[in-house]
Amino acid sequence: MELDLQYRNLFSLSQDLIAIAGIDGYFKQINNRWTELLGYSREELLNHPFISLIHPEDQRKTALITKKKAQGNVISRFENRFITKDGQTIWLEWNTTDVEDDTHEFFAIVRDKTIDKKQKLKLRKMLKQLRVKTKQLESYAYITSHNLKSPVANIFTLTNFLEETTTNQEQDEYISRIKISTEILNKTIDDLVRVIQINSFPELKIRSISLKKTCKEVSELLHDKLTKYHINLTYDFEQGNYIQYSKAYLHNIFFNLISNSITYRSSERPATIHIESRKVNNTIQLLFSDNGIGIDLKKHRNNIFGFGKTFHNNPEAKGFGLFLIKSQIEALNGNISIASEVNKGTTFIINLA
Repeated sequence: MELDLQYRNLFSLSQDLIAIAGIDGYFKQINNRWTELLGYSREELLNHPFISLIHPEDQRKTALITKKKAQGNVISRFENRFITKDGQTIWLEWNTTDVEDDTHEFFAIVRDKTIDKKQKLKLRKMLKQLRVKTKQLESYAYITSHNLKSPVANIFTLTNFLEETTTNQEQDEYISRIKISTEILNKTIDDLVRVIQINSFPELKIRSISLKKTCKEVSELLHDKLTKYHINLTYDFEQGNYIQYSKAYLHNIFFNLISNSITYRSSERPATIHIESRKVNNTIQLLFSDNGIGIDLKKHRNNIFGFGKTFHNNPEAKGFGLFLIKSQIEALNGNISIASEVNKGTTFIINLA
């Protein structure tokens, strides 16, 4: 009777969720906090197996814990997610102890950890973004110390030479070299500014965009090259045509990846490019595939998306396009990866947030 009184006091006074549950998967007793938090009536909670209220991804884990308790194992603490009546997901932390009788029931004090979990997930996301930003800053530092230093040094040296020349022919030659170095410097600065702008203004105008329409628009822009090199471009957006995205970013992604496939086509076979969308975990995944010359990922995987990185002796390659689209995709919390095999082709996989 004294134990019953302790339970009654806990049930009526606790701000946590209190329950007595059986290994048969049903609640035997609950306090009012369950109905307040989950939105179900007391009858609904007592007359349905509690496993049916648990998030689908946590049901197997919870069933296994219940089975272990039925086998006499001591499991004092665990976490799972419940779905409220209005469809919200909440995180619960369970502290359990067996009821000291032969009913095969257990007593549980359950704490709502939803706010803590959301804060941790938010912090994890912020840390991930911070790591990306740090890596980008390292790239900018590299660009400043290498890509900008060389043309500036050339301009300085050539200017000194120019001051020492006496003939117009020599002066013209040095002036021409200075012009080339200046153009290189200007292009590098322009590229760097574009990337910095992407990461400085992440709040872009997001709208509903058709992948099919974007693909057609970019194909028209690249029509001359596609025709010149007899490239067969196909697409399939049946699994997802409309996405919420930045129009400018999406256009640039299509333009750079299709251009990349054109640039690195193989001369040994008719060139093909295929673009498709897939539904993955309630988001859209884009795949850009070609049968080009491919990339040796064992050698170059860590530099694929680096600034100014090129992997073939192709005069059209600038080493900026992949760096740019990676920055754009990550600015909108997505990611891009690559699968490639030399002399067989390349696939870029984009997971949109």
